[in-house]
Formats: sequence, structure tokens, C-alpha cells
Amino acid sequence: MASNKKNDASKSVLNGYNLTRSWFNYKSNNPMQLRSIHAEMFFYIVDLWNRVGQKEIFGLPTDATMEALEINSYKTYKKALDKLIEHEFIIEIQKSKNVYVSRKIALGKITNVNTSAIDKANINAVTNEYTFENAVETTIIDKQKNKEQYNKEQYNNSLMSEIKISDLEEEKLKSYFQIAEAY
Repeated sequence: MASNKKNDASKSVLNGYNLTRSWFNYKSNNPMQLRSIHAEMFFYIVDLWNRVGQKEIFGLPTDATMEALEINSYKTYKKALDKLIEHEFIIEIQKSKNVYVSRKIALGKITNVNTSAIDKANINAVTNEYTFENAVETTIIDKQKNKEQYNKEQYNNSLMSEIKISDLEEEKLKSYFQIAEAY
């Protein structure tokens, strides 16, 4: 039993959410070292990792990656990949032997990232922007009660299809005709 809990805990450490958070924490602490091509490649690799069932080691096909990321030059692809390896977001297990065999990689576990700066900035931004009083005044919640009610406008708690034109106020009727004329 204890070993199952330990295995479950280690699996939860490496997931898409933690990898994304690690990426942005690292990027905020090292803003000049990584560019958008590195982010695009990293998130493509994370998506590929999810598609292959989160295998520990998986193949990264060069042609498919270059095509998906719209990279025309192998040199650009190689530089971006090498930078991700250098910063330990990716671990290179085996280089490709020829054009028919893909490079074997694994996702790195970025655990040495200082998260305090970005967390503090996010908390301050959210706290300053959203206050409880502000949220109560501006928030409107439309909750669907059942399947039939979905996408059907209501007027005085009756369906639009059941309303007679004579029941509508003149201003409301004009606004409906203006909307209809716009289309």
C-alpha cells in the first residue's frame, strides 16, 4: 500500500500543469534566455508526451516537429532544441542514428525554480484587480436549469415562442426588429 502512494505522488509531480508552471516560473526568472520559439517547441513536446501516454522516454520526430512548428531550417530547430536541453526542460536520451529513427527524449523535472517572485506578482495583480465588492456588483451568473432551457430567450419567465407580439412593450418590440434587420 505504501509503495502505491509513493508511486502516485511521483506521478503527480510530472504533469502538464506543473510543467507549464515550471516553464513560466523559469521564464520570469530568466527573461533574456528563452524566446517564443523555445516555448512553442516545449509545449509541442509536452503535447506529444501526452499523446503518447506520458511515457518516460519517447521519440521526437524531427520532420513532424519542424512541420508542426512551421520551422523551415534544421539549424533553427536544432538551436531551439539544444537550448531546451541546456536549460534541462528536455533530457536527450539518444540522438537519432539516421533520418529514419527519431531522437529519444524525456521531459526534465524542473524543481529548482524560484517561484516566489511570479507568485507574489500574480497574487498582487489578482488582489488589486478583483475585490469582493467589485465582483458582487459586476458579476452576472446565468445558470441553466435544464436541457430544454438552453439557448431560448425568456420574457417574464415565458419562452419567446410562447409570447404574442401584443404582449411585448413597444420599446422591446422595436429593439427586436432592429436586431432582426441587422441580419
